[in-house]
Amino acid sequence: MKKYYGTELVGKLSELFGPSGCEGNVAEFIISQIDDCCDAYCTDRAGNVIAKMCGSGLEYNAADPRKVMVCAHMDEVGVMIRDFDEDGYIKIAPIGSIDPRVLCGRNLVLGDEDKRIEGIVASKAIHMQSPEERKHATPIYKMNVDIGANSENEARAELDIGDVGVFASKFSLFGKDGRYMKGKALDGRIPCAAMIEIMRSFRESAKALPCDVYFAFTCCEETSFSATRVAAQTIKPDAAIVLDSVEAGDAVSGEPSCAVKLGEGVAISFADRGAIYDRRLTELAIQEAENGNVKYQIKKTTSGKTGAVNIQRACEGVKVISLAVPVRYMHSASCVADSEDYISLKNFVDTMITANKI
Repeated sequence: MKKYYGTELVGKLSELFGPSGCEGNVAEFIISQIDDCCDAYCTDRAGNVIAKMCGSGLEYNAADPRKVMVCAHMDEVGVMIRDFDEDGYIKIAPIGSIDPRVLCGRNLVLGDEDKRIEGIVASKAIHMQSPEERKHATPIYKMNVDIGANSENEARAELDIGDVGVFASKFSLFGKDGRYMKGKALDGRIPCAAMIEIMRSFRESAKALPCDVYFAFTCCEETSFSATRVAAQTIKPDAAIVLDSVEAGDAVSGEPSCAVKLGEGVAISFADRGAIYDRRLTELAIQEAENGNVKYQIKKTTSGKTGAVNIQRACEGVKVISLAVPVRYMHSASCVADSEDYISLKNFVDTMITANKI
């Protein structure tokens, strides 16, 4: 398969169909991009793709190598079909955290790893809504999805209960010089793209890595079950770098000045709702970013949660750090990120690993 780079790689990943529990297409694409730049790879029983790059050189201890895990999640938020009505409309339930206000009137792609059916989330026109209805978003369990079927039997001939769906959204570049990226699922797919390009950079430059590096592309992070812990228990790393995203508050009126902003570089966290990050690694990240002239910013809140919590509590405990790309409008059909922050993320991870201090 053709190899993709930069924002084109991000775009290909963004448009793939991969809600939690149905990441097969994303995993297959990732393998096609990394199969020639790692020493070994596998897909575990949870669906995670794990690739290994072996260390070498004078600083590498072949008898007892340190293991560093770098991970990002492949999945995205979506919906699951839970029922059909007699008129052929489909009833849905959310997979992951979705604001119902971003669903009404949106195009969806429904199915599984193989089949694809287009649908539209029915939206009651505002001039048909009562004053009370205008005050509240329609709950997801009350929404109907229109796939153009005229009866329940006609709809069931196309789809089944348990089938899933995601936003139908095209990736694009916009803004001055095409600096900004727009698409669905950028919160997970940008970190996945960064991992692919980091692996290629290590292989093409023939860098002597001071440790064995395991790149884990994980499943089901958007749900309460996260396969990240499965990957960590397989790898048993000494330390882990979790790549994810953080909601950028710079475009929302009323946000405090401490909000993470697009274009200001990778966001480093000290803690969030799931984990308290290793202080030594966090301070090391700041030091290495400054030494390597890599743009970064400090996340000044403890909101959100990443797969780090599952790694930190795996095995006998793992030291973890989180590096996040700022993303606007997360878990919607039109997430927005800055391509300069994507470059900063790649450079940051390269610097952290090759510094041989993790």
